[in-house]
Amino acid sequence: MKTLEDLAEPLQRDGVLSDISSSYRKKLVQRTLQMPKHNRFWSDVIVPNIMVHELDQHIPLHRTPGDTFSHKHSEVARYAQLAGTLDQGRYPLFSNTLRIPAFGPLYRRFSRQWANKWEKPSARASIGQFWTFTFEWDSDEAGALQEQFDWVWCQDANGLSEIDKLDLYLKSQFKDYRGYCVIWSGSKSVHINVIFDTSHMSKSAICAIASRQGKSPEAKLRSYWRGDINPGAIWDYYTTTWKRLQEVIHEQCNIDAEFDPTMATLSQKRRTPWGIRTAQANDERGFWEGDQIPQVVLDESVLRTSSKTASGMLLCAADANALPPQRKRSKKPTCDTQVFVDPDLLAKLTEYLAFEWGTEYPKPAELFHDANGIGARFFNTPTDARPSSIAYGEYCSMRYLGKDTPEGQSFKYFPGQQTLNDMLSDLSAELANAKGAHQNTGPKLRPSLPWMNAFARTGSSQTIGGIRTGMSQGVLVAVPDINLVGHCQCRRCWQVHLFDPPSW
Repeated sequence: MKTLEDLAEPLQRDGVLSDISSSYRKKLVQRTLQMPKHNRFWSDVIVPNIMVHELDQHIPLHRTPGDTFSHKHSEVARYAQLAGTLDQGRYPLFSNTLRIPAFGPLYRRFSRQWANKWEKPSARASIGQFWTFTFEWDSDEAGALQEQFDWVWCQDANGLSEIDKLDLYLKSQFKDYRGYCVIWSGSKSVHINVIFDTSHMSKSAICAIASRQGKSPEAKLRSYWRGDINPGAIWDYYTTTWKRLQEVIHEQCNIDAEFDPTMATLSQKRRTPWGIRTAQANDERGFWEGDQIPQVVLDESVLRTSSKTASGMLLCAADANALPPQRKRSKKPTCDTQVFVDPDLLAKLTEYLAFEWGTEYPKPAELFHDANGIGARFFNTPTDARPSSIAYGEYCSMRYLGKDTPEGQSFKYFPGQQTLNDMLSDLSAELANAKGAHQNTGPKLRPSLPWMNAFARTGSSQTIGGIRTGMSQGVLVAVPDINLVGHCQCRRCWQVHLFDPPSW
């Protein structure tokens, strides 16, 4: 195990972290040398919940970004913790509490639970002791890292940083608020982790935690239980709450950054306090290849009990259970979907929604693809310069976000409560029919999404199934999975629609 001096050494090297001030670099070194004083997020929130067998839960710990959400690393870490040999630096990433998978490749083969893949995280949403909401601005802009450090360490005339302002507001409003921990990722971003108690949304969680703490479960139930959350609502409720907290940050702090929306996913991997990140070749921050970079805790304040000044609760099982139905699987057979997506699809969607809703706004601004799948962003009003309202493919409503949102309205249903995927599929078919038979003679596909296999934003491309895809001058390109459809009988289609036509 490395000493604190070993961890601090790369941070002191000339030419490292030239995009932040010298005073901030010195402070990074100081905090690294004082690491045991700044570790309560790990010791009070993560470690006690790494494995909770009473609730069949674990906090997934990850040694690499490509790790699965298996409970195996959590088991190993728990045994090491009991033996007093746990090295938190070995686990640079963690996720929120999940149920232990019911099946997976490491279960014994003669067991009925055995399968080739682990049970997916979205089927394992569970309520334990805490939820961590993480906000990351992953920007390549000049000065972005300095600005993020300023949020934590730069104080105003009242001696408050932007994170202090957020902390004071959350303490004053929510009884279930349990503090924050801000972690430098070891690269170009800072992770703002906001912690909330979730046990009041599960009777079994309250009883298990009370028993573990040597307290009366009955007394805890009388004081804290507010009804059980519907297990099917957990996944979407986390995302909805993440977006609500993002609005709070923008309103209470002088922070207007657009945070990474993938962090709105319950199981998304996030940086562990004092985890070790290994520098790769040509590191942007000036580290040498192989350097062990500590993910420094820039600031933290973890509460053991609720603030006495707070009166409300951020998380409420009744609110979660009352959410409108967001996930709605498409009933359309995906094998009937056409390969090529018309570039006029966004305009067609805009026209269709304006007619059905009877108003021009909210107005579709773009179609995109991220870790959550296909989505669309919307302008709320004509003066909305940065579209934030959003919908994803399997959802039947749009979520209002950003400025100029209608008062008291969080969602807007799509016509007929169709999912976005279904609307795009129908509109694509209408466009194809209107433009003639040529686009209907291409090969069929079985994509992972109901209306297209893959696409990229303007100016970017990616390789999928050995075929490059992307957007060129506004033309949206979708490709078939050649492992599923076999040989194309029309080479001209490949040349027209794909950047790199295959040769056969």
